[in-house]
Amino acid sequence: MFYGYGLCQSQSELFGLNPELYSGYLYTYRLNKETKGNQYFDSPEFRNGYAILSDKKYDNILLNLDIVNELPLLQFTQKNGFIASLILPVTQLEEFSLGNQRFRVFASESDSVKQIYQAIGTDSIQIFYHWTKRLKTGGVSSSNQIDIIYEPTKRYLLLDGKLYSYSSKSSFIKRFPKDYRSKITAFMKEIGMKRMKDSEQKLQTLIDYCNTLIQ
Repeated sequence: MFYGYGLCQSQSELFGLNPELYSGYLYTYRLNKETKGNQYFDSPEFRNGYAILSDKKYDNILLNLDIVNELPLLQFTQKNGFIASLILPVTQLEEFSLGNQRFRVFASESDSVKQIYQAIGTDSIQIFYHWTKRLKTGGVSSSNQIDIIYEPTKRYLLLDGKLYSYSSKSSFIKRFPKDYRSKITAFMKEIGMKRMKDSEQKLQTLIDYCNTLIQ
């Protein structure tokens, strides 16, 4: 396994445009061939998306997310034709997408460290998922085998600019003021939502409704 960072060459020499976007470090994280799984959010394939850095939006760029190390990645072609990846600076990154899935960089009040969350919803109330993977070594007889496995996803409700964790329908509903709880419960029943691990489309419908209640 090799893990290292190399500072990108001169921005003007490599790209000429958008030095704010192409100012990160080269991504050089590699895994042994024996490793089962990968370090990416979904797959090693980079997906078309957008990124917002320092209030400026960049569209139609190829992005991915290393969730083992929590690094947002930008793929580009160097002058010599080789394809490489840069690490987008989290200090400047506000939001990005992988295809239709949207992610936000957010620091809670209790923890000033910024983390990357998958965001469902675009209004003031949103659902945040914090996805993680970790390396797991095998036993004594297979110490050279390393598996990448998903850790349990942490789920949060973004409400009034703060993050509140939840693990079930009841704990989700209890995060709202009492006046809205019965309405949210009834709406969940109306759309056939049985648990908070439902499809992203159904969660989007739910969070859109919650935003209509609190305006």
